[in-house]
Amino acid sequence: MNSSAASFAFKEATDANYIPGIVDTIILYARKNRISKRQISSLTGINKARIQRILSDNQSARYEARISELDRIVKAIGMSSYDALVSEEIGEMIQEEADIIELLPFLSNILNGLVSEIACEIRSIDGIALGACKTVHAEAMRKRLAKLVGHEMRRFFERQEALYADMEQGGTRARIYSSYACAP
Repeated sequence: MNSSAASFAFKEATDANYIPGIVDTIILYARKNRISKRQISSLTGINKARIQRILSDNQSARYEARISELDRIVKAIGMSSYDALVSEEIGEMIQEEADIIELLPFLSNILNGLVSEIACEIRSIDGIALGACKTVHAEAMRKRLAKLVGHEMRRFFERQEALYADMEQGGTRARIYSSYACAP
C-alpha cells in the first residue's frame, strides 16, 4: 500500500472511537522522540493553544481533533499512517504499558503491504472463488497469523542467543554467520 492509500485508510479508520488511542500514541511518540508541542505547532501550522488542547494528557480535557489535523500532526512528528492505525488496536495497552509503543514500527511494517500479499496468495489458489472467503474465516486466520508471528520471533531470539553464546566462546559459527544468522 502506498503512502496515499495509507493516508486514505487513516482518514477512513479515524472516527470518534479511534481518535483517543491515536492521540495517546502521538503524545507518547512525541515524548519518546523529544518533540515538544511547540515544535509540533510550528511543523503543522496549527495554533499552539489548539495543539496543547488536542494533545492534553487529560483525555477529558482534550479538544476533538479534526482528521486533517491528526494527519498533519502524525506526518510532522515522523509517524506513519500505519503507526497511527496500529495505535488504536493497542490503545489500551499503550495507556497501561508505555513501552508498548516500541512495537509500533514492527507492527506497522508487518501491516504495510500485508493486505495485498494476502489477496495475491488467495488469488493464487486454483479453483477458489474469492467470494468463498467469508468474514467467519477471518478471526481464525488472524489468530493463526498472530501465533505464527510469535513463534517466528521466539525462533529469531533463540537463534540470536545461540549466536551470542557462540561468540562469547569464540566459535567459528559466530564469525562465519554473524552478518546474516540472526535474520528471521
